[in-house]
Amino acid sequence: MLALAASGDFLTVLTHAITNPLDEDIEILSMQGIESVYRELLEVKRWSHNGPVARTRITTLVSEGLLSAVLEKTLFYNQEEGPNNNTSTADLLLTLSLRAHTEDARVRLEISRAIHILSGGWTGQIHDLLIDWLQEAIRRFTWLWPTLRRANVIPVLMARVESTCHLLQDKSSDLALAT
Repeated sequence: MLALAASGDFLTVLTHAITNPLDEDIEILSMQGIESVYRELLEVKRWSHNGPVARTRITTLVSEGLLSAVLEKTLFYNQEEGPNNNTSTADLLLTLSLRAHTEDARVRLEISRAIHILSGGWTGQIHDLLIDWLQEAIRRFTWLWPTLRRANVIPVLMARVESTCHLLQDKSSDLALAT
């Protein structure tokens, strides 16, 4: 199944099913299918004998456009139907993208595109998805900073840092009052 999951034809079919659904049910099933197929790649440890093979499969997955297609649909669902939609497929693919070979220009392009797609979402759930992923991505991919600036994401990151600082400050003052 993992060999099929990395094939260009399979990725093309999945991407097409998500971007051009014949029926909403098929689109939802495609998203669930992506989760079931690619969840296994998260379980492969770097030190296992399948680590390099899994990383190559993840690189193919990210570079073929499935990540962007899923993120666009997730953003669409959250804008159209409200903020209670499931973002687990998008979260899975973003998490996998952290393991891709970023020396590949197509992977860098797709990750940059993902930032631009997610920065267009104004729901709290989409911003949380973007910020949570960026907290890890920034440490791994220093080349992301120009993209973050162009996508106007840095103010959102700063707001998250500021709210975290206020939360920590409030907790420390509560501790001081308790003593």
